[in-house]
Amino acid sequence: MAFTSANSGEGVSHVVRVLAGQLAAQTGRPTLMVEADSLAELSPAELLKLPARCVPTNTTNLWVLRKPQSSNGNGNKPYEQPGTSQTDTSSGVDVLRTLRAAFAHTLIDCPSIGTSHEATVLAPNVDGVVLVVEADRTKREQILRARQTIEMAQGELMALVLNKRRHVVPGWLYRML
Repeated sequence: MAFTSANSGEGVSHVVRVLAGQLAAQTGRPTLMVEADSLAELSPAELLKLPARCVPTNTTNLWVLRKPQSSNGNGNKPYEQPGTSQTDTSSGVDVLRTLRAAFAHTLIDCPSIGTSHEATVLAPNVDGVVLVVEADRTKREQILRARQTIEMAQGELMALVLNKRRHVVPGWLYRML
């Protein structure tokens, strides 16, 4: 599953961490959290080393895909061509297949649709996309536009997660306490 939002800062990473932890704990099956840009940085040759890049967390059955540490000095990874992304090639699909074979659940933390194309590139190759919506911030039009973008990319919007909802207790109820 890929997780994204309509706007930056809506809490996608938090939702992925909480959901992945609960999924690993309750199912007892291997679960992986991965940032979308980590997938983009993988070269086809690194598919063979993929299990070594996945490290366990403090939660049983929960793993995270590490990002590469090296850089060639100009900000680009040594195996990455400037301005390209591996997720929009067949190697991106191969990475997802490899992860699917190794883990029961893979949750991909994508940047917002408004700032990155990662979620739309991954959308047709994952089981579904979850849109994280911040309460009292994300407008209906933004949600509909994000949904349309996902569907135009041949992805399936599986769910909406309402995040950062404040349970405000009305004053009249406080007075009754």
